[in-house]
Amino acid sequence: MRRVRPAGSARCAWVALSGGVDSAVAAALALDSGLDVVGVTMRLGVSEHLDEAVVGASAEVAGVLGIPHHVIDLSAPFEESVVRPFIDSYVRGETPNPCVLCNDHLKFGVLSGAAVRAGADVLITGHYARIDDHDGLLVLLRGMDTSKDQSYFLYRLVGARLDRLCFPLGGMRKSEVRKIALERGLPSADSTESQDVCFLTGSDAASFLAAKGVAPRVGEIVDMSGEVLGTHDGVWRFTVGQRKGIGVGGGPPLYVVAIDADRARVIVGPADACNVRNVTARDVVWDGPDGELRIQAQVRYRATPQPGNAVLCDGVLSVCFDSPVSGVAHGQSLVCYEGDRVIGGGYLMEAS
Repeated sequence: MRRVRPAGSARCAWVALSGGVDSAVAAALALDSGLDVVGVTMRLGVSEHLDEAVVGASAEVAGVLGIPHHVIDLSAPFEESVVRPFIDSYVRGETPNPCVLCNDHLKFGVLSGAAVRAGADVLITGHYARIDDHDGLLVLLRGMDTSKDQSYFLYRLVGARLDRLCFPLGGMRKSEVRKIALERGLPSADSTESQDVCFLTGSDAASFLAAKGVAPRVGEIVDMSGEVLGTHDGVWRFTVGQRKGIGVGGGPPLYVVAIDADRARVIVGPADACNVRNVTARDVVWDGPDGELRIQAQVRYRATPQPGNAVLCDGVLSVCFDSPVSGVAHGQSLVCYEGDRVIGGGYLMEAS
Protein backbone atom coordinates (compact mmCIF):
# COMPACT_ATOMS: atom_id res chain seq x y z
CA MET A 1 0.00 0.00 0.00
CA ARG A 2 1.34 3.44 -0.91
CA ARG A 3 1.78 5.85 1.95
CA VAL A 4 1.47 9.61 2.21
CA ARG A 5 4.68 11.61 2.49
CA PRO A 6 3.65 13.84 5.43
CA ALA A 7 4.76 17.44 5.51
CA GLY A 8 7.60 17.61 8.04
CA SER A 9 6.75 15.85 11.30
CA ALA A 10 2.99 16.02 10.77
CA ARG A 11 0.74 14.28 13.25
CA CYS A 12 -2.71 15.70 12.54
CA ALA A 13 -4.06 16.00 9.00
CA TRP A 14 -7.11 17.65 7.59
CA VAL A 15 -8.28 15.93 4.42
CA ALA A 16 -10.56 17.89 2.10
CA LEU A 17 -13.39 15.44 1.35
CA SER A 18 -15.64 16.05 -1.66
CA GLY A 19 -17.43 12.71 -1.65
CA GLY A 20 -15.48 11.51 -4.68
CA VAL A 21 -13.03 8.65 -5.04
CA ASP A 22 -9.87 10.79 -5.14
CA SER A 23 -10.34 12.57 -1.82
CA ALA A 24 -11.57 9.32 -0.23
CA VAL A 25 -8.40 7.45 -1.20
CA ALA A 26 -6.26 10.42 -0.10
CA ALA A 27 -7.85 10.12 3.34
CA ALA A 28 -7.29 6.36 3.41
CA LEU A 29 -3.60 6.80 2.57
CA ALA A 30 -3.27 9.43 5.27
CA LEU A 31 -4.63 6.93 7.79
CA ASP A 32 -2.19 4.29 6.57
CA SER A 33 0.64 6.75 7.25
CA GLY A 34 -0.30 6.92 10.91
CA LEU A 35 -1.73 10.43 10.82
CA ASP A 36 -4.67 11.53 12.95
CA VAL A 37 -7.11 12.30 10.14
CA VAL A 38 -10.07 14.66 10.14
CA GLY A 39 -12.29 14.79 7.07
CA VAL A 40 -13.46 18.30 6.19
CA THR A 41 -16.03 19.26 3.57
CA MET A 42 -16.63 22.76 2.23
CA ARG A 43 -20.24 23.89 1.93
CA LEU A 44 -20.12 26.30 -1.01
CA GLY A 45 -23.73 27.46 -1.25
CA VAL A 46 -23.95 26.38 -4.88
CA SER A 47 -27.39 24.89 -4.39
CA GLU A 48 -29.07 23.19 -1.46
CA HIS A 49 -29.37 19.94 -3.42
CA LEU A 50 -25.71 19.85 -4.49
CA ASP A 51 -24.43 20.92 -1.09
CA GLU A 52 -26.37 18.19 0.66
CA ALA A 53 -25.25 15.59 -1.88
CA VAL A 54 -21.58 16.50 -1.37
CA VAL A 55 -21.88 16.61 2.41
CA GLY A 56 -23.78 13.31 2.49
CA ALA A 57 -21.31 11.48 0.26
CA SER A 58 -18.36 12.83 2.24
CA ALA A 59 -19.93 11.81 5.55
CA GLU A 60 -20.41 8.30 4.17
CA VAL A 61 -16.71 8.10 3.23
CA ALA A 62 -15.71 9.34 6.68
CA GLY A 63 -17.96 6.73 8.28
CA VAL A 64 -16.37 3.87 6.36
CA LEU A 65 -12.87 5.10 7.27
CA GLY A 66 -13.84 5.75 10.87
CA ILE A 67 -12.63 9.35 10.95
CA PRO A 68 -14.29 12.52 12.29
CA HIS A 69 -16.09 14.61 9.69
CA HIS A 70 -16.66 18.36 9.84
CA VAL A 71 -18.48 20.70 7.47
CA ILE A 72 -17.27 24.27 7.02
CA ASP A 73 -19.58 26.86 5.49
CA LEU A 74 -17.51 28.79 2.94
CA SER A 75 -20.44 29.98 0.85
CA ALA A 76 -19.70 33.68 1.46
CA PRO A 77 -16.00 33.62 0.45
CA PHE A 78 -16.84 31.28 -2.44
CA GLU A 79 -19.36 33.79 -3.78
CA GLU A 80 -16.95 36.69 -3.28
CA SER A 81 -13.71 35.09 -4.49
CA VAL A 82 -14.91 32.65 -7.17
CA VAL A 83 -18.46 33.22 -8.41
CA ARG A 84 -18.47 37.03 -8.67
CA PRO A 85 -15.05 37.19 -10.39
CA PHE A 86 -16.26 34.47 -12.77
CA ILE A 87 -19.28 36.58 -13.73
CA ASP A 88 -17.31 39.83 -14.01
CA SER A 89 -14.63 38.16 -16.14
CA TYR A 90 -17.16 36.86 -18.66
CA VAL A 91 -18.82 40.28 -18.91
CA ARG A 92 -15.39 41.75 -19.73
CA GLY A 93 -15.16 39.35 -22.67
CA GLU A 94 -12.75 36.98 -20.95
CA THR A 95 -12.89 33.21 -20.45
CA PRO A 96 -12.23 32.61 -16.74
CA ASN A 97 -11.15 29.38 -15.10
CA PRO A 98 -12.93 29.25 -11.73
CA CYS A 99 -11.05 26.13 -10.58
CA VAL A 100 -7.83 28.17 -10.46
CA LEU A 101 -9.57 30.82 -8.35
CA CYS A 102 -11.11 28.22 -6.04
CA ASN A 103 -7.80 26.51 -5.40
CA ASP A 104 -6.01 29.81 -4.89
CA HIS A 105 -8.51 31.50 -2.60
CA LEU A 106 -10.67 28.75 -1.08
CA LYS A 107 -8.97 25.36 -0.76
CA PHE A 108 -5.44 26.61 -0.24
CA GLY A 109 -6.40 29.95 1.19
CA VAL A 110 -9.39 29.98 3.53
CA LEU A 111 -9.52 26.21 4.16
CA SER A 112 -5.76 25.90 4.61
CA GLY A 113 -5.80 28.77 7.09
CA ALA A 114 -8.65 27.18 9.03
CA ALA A 115 -6.69 23.91 9.20
CA VAL A 116 -3.67 25.66 10.73
CA ARG A 117 -5.81 27.51 13.27
CA ALA A 118 -7.45 24.22 14.26
CA GLY A 119 -4.07 22.66 14.97
CA ALA A 120 -3.67 20.55 11.82
CA ASP A 121 -0.09 20.04 10.67
CA VAL A 122 -0.96 19.36 7.06
CA LEU A 123 -3.85 19.79 4.60
CA ILE A 124 -4.27 16.83 2.24
CA THR A 125 -6.29 16.80 -0.98
CA GLY A 126 -6.89 14.34 -3.79
CA HIS A 127 -5.25 16.41 -6.52
CA TYR A 128 -3.07 14.73 -9.13
CA ALA A 129 0.11 16.74 -8.60
CA ARG A 130 3.34 16.25 -6.66
CA ILE A 131 5.35 18.23 -4.14
CA ASP A 132 9.06 17.48 -3.98
CA ASP A 133 12.27 18.83 -2.51
CA HIS A 134 14.53 20.66 -4.95
CA ASP A 135 17.84 21.76 -3.44
CA GLY A 136 16.17 22.30 -0.09
CA LEU A 137 13.10 24.07 -1.47
CA LEU A 138 9.64 22.62 -2.07
CA VAL A 139 8.50 22.65 -5.70
CA LEU A 140 5.26 21.72 -7.45
CA LEU A 141 5.44 18.99 -10.09
CA ARG A 142 3.02 17.49 -12.59
CA GLY A 143 1.12 14.39 -11.54
CA MET A 144 2.58 11.14 -12.85
CA ASP A 145 -0.69 10.27 -14.61
CA THR A 146 -0.52 12.73 -17.50
CA SER A 147 -4.19 12.18 -18.33
CA LYS A 148 -5.19 13.34 -14.83
CA ASP A 149 -2.45 15.89 -14.05
CA GLN A 150 -3.97 18.89 -12.26
CA SER A 151 -0.88 21.03 -11.75
CA TYR A 152 -2.28 23.59 -14.21
CA PHE A 153 -5.05 24.39 -11.71
CA LEU A 154 -2.54 24.57 -8.84
CA TYR A 155 0.17 26.72 -10.43
CA ARG A 156 -0.37 29.56 -7.95
CA LEU A 157 0.93 27.29 -5.17
CA VAL A 158 4.63 28.02 -5.40
CA GLY A 159 7.28 28.62 -2.77
CA ALA A 160 6.15 28.85 0.84
CA ARG A 161 2.54 28.09 -0.10
CA LEU A 162 3.51 24.43 -0.50
CA ASP A 163 4.36 24.13 3.20
CA ARG A 164 1.80 22.05 5.13
CA LEU A 165 0.30 20.61 1.92
CA CYS A 166 0.31 17.02 0.69
CA PHE A 167 -0.99 15.44 -2.55
CA PRO A 168 -0.72 11.66 -1.99
CA LEU A 169 -2.21 10.75 -5.39
CA GLY A 170 0.41 12.65 -7.38
CA GLY A 171 2.53 9.59 -8.05
CA MET A 172 -0.40 7.31 -8.87
CA ARG A 173 -2.57 6.48 -11.83
CA LYS A 174 -6.34 6.78 -11.66
CA SER A 175 -6.68 3.00 -12.09
CA GLU A 176 -4.57 2.49 -8.95
CA VAL A 177 -6.75 4.92 -7.03
CA ARG A 178 -9.93 3.10 -8.00
CA LYS A 179 -8.35 -0.24 -7.06
CA ILE A 180 -7.51 1.03 -3.58
CA ALA A 181 -11.05 2.38 -3.19
CA LEU A 182 -12.50 -1.01 -4.10
CA GLU A 183 -10.14 -2.83 -1.74
CA ARG A 184 -11.11 -0.49 1.10
CA GLY A 185 -14.83 -0.72 0.35
CA LEU A 186 -15.12 3.02 -0.13
CA PRO A 187 -18.57 4.07 -1.35
CA SER A 188 -17.12 6.31 -4.05
CA ALA A 189 -15.02 3.57 -5.70
CA ASP A 190 -17.03 3.48 -8.92
CA SER A 191 -18.34 7.04 -8.92
CA THR A 192 -18.29 8.96 -12.20
CA GLU A 193 -16.39 12.22 -12.55
CA SER A 194 -17.97 15.52 -13.46
CA GLN A 195 -16.09 17.67 -15.97
CA ASP A 196 -18.32 20.69 -15.37
CA VAL A 197 -17.74 23.77 -13.26
CA CYS A 198 -19.39 22.80 -9.97
CA PHE A 199 -21.60 25.87 -9.56
CA LEU A 200 -23.02 25.69 -13.10
CA THR A 201 -24.91 22.57 -11.97
CA GLY A 202 -25.32 21.25 -15.49
CA SER A 203 -26.17 24.53 -17.24
CA ASP A 204 -23.89 26.55 -19.52
CA ALA A 205 -22.13 29.76 -18.53
CA ALA A 206 -24.54 31.99 -20.49
CA SER A 207 -27.58 30.52 -18.71
CA PHE A 208 -25.85 30.88 -15.36
CA LEU A 209 -25.03 34.54 -16.02
CA ALA A 210 -28.63 35.22 -17.05
CA ALA A 211 -29.86 33.61 -13.83
CA LYS A 212 -27.45 35.86 -11.91
CA GLY A 213 -29.03 38.95 -13.46
CA VAL A 214 -26.62 39.68 -16.33
CA ALA A 215 -28.84 41.40 -18.91
CA PRO A 216 -28.44 40.76 -22.65
CA ARG A 217 -26.30 43.26 -24.49
CA VAL A 218 -26.79 43.18 -28.24
CA GLY A 219 -23.65 43.57 -30.32
CA GLU A 220 -22.17 42.82 -33.71
CA ILE A 221 -20.34 39.81 -35.09
CA VAL A 222 -17.80 41.13 -37.58
CA ASP A 223 -15.10 39.69 -39.82
CA MET A 224 -11.44 40.71 -39.79
CA SER A 225 -12.14 43.73 -42.00
CA GLY A 226 -14.98 44.95 -39.78
CA GLU A 227 -17.84 43.86 -42.04
CA VAL A 228 -20.93 43.01 -40.00
CA LEU A 229 -21.94 39.36 -40.43
CA GLY A 230 -24.57 39.10 -37.71
CA THR A 231 -25.54 40.05 -34.18
CA HIS A 232 -25.39 38.48 -30.73
CA ASP A 233 -26.89 39.25 -27.32
CA GLY A 234 -23.80 38.97 -25.13
CA VAL A 235 -20.05 38.62 -25.62
CA TRP A 236 -19.99 36.14 -22.72
CA ARG A 237 -21.48 33.56 -25.09
CA PHE A 238 -18.16 33.33 -26.94
CA THR A 239 -14.54 32.34 -26.36
CA VAL A 240 -11.47 32.72 -28.54
CA GLY A 241 -11.03 29.70 -30.80
CA GLN A 242 -14.72 28.80 -30.75
CA ARG A 243 -16.16 27.47 -34.02
CA LYS A 244 -19.58 26.02 -33.24
CA GLY A 245 -22.56 28.12 -32.21
CA ILE A 246 -21.23 31.44 -33.48
CA GLY A 247 -24.46 32.19 -35.33
CA VAL A 248 -23.09 33.03 -38.76
CA GLY A 249 -22.38 30.71 -41.65
CA GLY A 250 -22.82 30.11 -45.32
CA GLY A 251 -19.14 30.18 -46.23
CA PRO A 252 -15.77 28.85 -45.07
CA PRO A 253 -15.53 27.84 -41.38
CA LEU A 254 -15.23 30.81 -39.05
CA TYR A 255 -13.65 30.96 -35.61
CA VAL A 256 -13.78 33.53 -32.83
CA VAL A 257 -10.52 35.45 -33.17
CA ALA A 258 -11.04 38.18 -30.56
CA ILE A 259 -13.67 39.73 -28.30
CA ASP A 260 -14.07 43.50 -27.85
CA ALA A 261 -16.30 43.76 -24.79
CA ASP A 262 -16.22 47.58 -24.71
CA ARG A 263 -17.82 47.72 -28.17
CA ALA A 264 -19.79 44.49 -27.68
CA ARG A 265 -18.09 43.07 -30.75
CA VAL A 266 -17.11 39.51 -31.58
CA ILE A 267 -14.45 39.29 -34.29
CA VAL A 268 -14.37 36.12 -36.39
CA GLY A 269 -12.03 34.82 -39.06
CA PRO A 270 -10.29 31.73 -40.45
CA ALA A 271 -8.58 29.21 -38.17
CA ASP A 272 -5.08 30.56 -38.78
CA ALA A 273 -6.17 34.01 -37.59
CA CYS A 274 -6.37 32.51 -34.09
CA ASN A 275 -2.66 31.68 -34.11
CA VAL A 276 -0.30 33.77 -31.96
CA ARG A 277 3.29 33.48 -30.79
CA ASN A 278 3.59 36.20 -28.14
CA VAL A 279 1.48 36.28 -24.97
CA THR A 280 1.55 38.21 -21.71
CA ALA A 281 0.03 37.53 -18.31
CA ARG A 282 -0.80 39.55 -15.20
CA ASP A 283 -1.07 38.73 -11.47
CA VAL A 284 1.98 36.54 -11.84
CA VAL A 285 3.34 34.03 -9.34
CA TRP A 286 6.89 32.92 -10.13
CA ASP A 287 9.29 30.33 -8.75
CA GLY A 288 11.99 30.64 -11.38
CA PRO A 289 15.20 32.61 -11.83
CA ASP A 290 15.46 36.17 -13.09
CA GLY A 291 16.13 36.75 -16.76
CA GLU A 292 15.02 34.86 -19.84
CA LEU A 293 14.16 31.21 -19.30
CA ARG A 294 13.43 28.29 -21.63
CA ILE A 295 10.09 26.80 -20.66
CA GLN A 296 7.13 24.80 -21.89
CA ALA A 297 3.83 26.62 -21.41
CA GLN A 298 0.13 25.84 -21.50
CA VAL A 299 -2.53 28.40 -22.36
CA ARG A 300 -5.44 26.13 -21.34
CA TYR A 301 -5.82 23.03 -19.19
CA ARG A 302 -6.07 20.58 -22.08
CA ALA A 303 -3.67 22.43 -24.34
CA THR A 304 -0.46 20.66 -25.35
CA PRO A 305 2.58 22.26 -23.65
CA GLN A 306 4.58 24.29 -26.15
CA PRO A 307 8.25 25.36 -25.91
CA GLY A 308 9.26 29.00 -25.79
CA ASN A 309 11.12 31.70 -23.90
CA ALA A 310 9.70 33.38 -20.81
CA VAL A 311 10.66 36.69 -19.20
CA LEU A 312 9.21 38.25 -16.05
CA CYS A 313 9.59 42.04 -15.98
CA ASP A 314 7.81 44.56 -13.73
CA GLY A 315 5.22 41.98 -12.73
CA VAL A 316 4.28 41.06 -16.31
CA LEU A 317 5.09 37.60 -17.66
CA SER A 318 5.89 37.48 -21.39
CA VAL A 319 6.26 34.26 -23.37
CA CYS A 320 7.40 33.97 -26.97
CA PHE A 321 6.54 30.52 -28.32
CA ASP A 322 8.76 28.75 -30.83
CA SER A 323 5.72 28.01 -32.98
CA PRO A 324 2.22 29.56 -33.16
CA VAL A 325 -0.40 28.48 -30.63
CA SER A 326 -4.17 28.91 -30.82
CA GLY A 327 -7.08 29.27 -28.43
CA VAL A 328 -5.41 32.00 -26.34
CA ALA A 329 -8.26 33.62 -24.42
CA HIS A 330 -7.96 36.49 -21.95
CA GLY A 331 -8.76 35.29 -18.43
CA GLN A 332 -7.36 31.80 -18.90
CA SER A 333 -4.07 30.96 -17.18
CA LEU A 334 -0.65 30.88 -18.78
CA VAL A 335 1.28 28.20 -16.87
CA CYS A 336 5.02 27.70 -17.36
CA TYR A 337 6.89 24.44 -16.76
CA GLU A 338 10.51 23.36 -16.71
CA GLY A 339 10.13 19.67 -17.41
CA ASP A 340 7.58 18.49 -14.83
CA ARG A 341 8.24 21.41 -12.50
CA VAL A 342 5.77 24.29 -12.31
CA ILE A 343 7.73 27.53 -12.59
CA GLY A 344 4.71 29.84 -12.30
CA GLY A 345 2.18 31.70 -14.39
CA GLY A 346 -0.55 34.29 -14.48
CA TYR A 347 -3.80 35.33 -16.15
CA LEU A 348 -3.56 35.89 -19.91
CA MET A 349 -4.14 39.49 -20.99
CA GLU A 350 -2.50 40.06 -24.41
CA ALA A 351 -1.65 37.95 -27.46
CA SER A 352 -0.15 38.69 -30.84
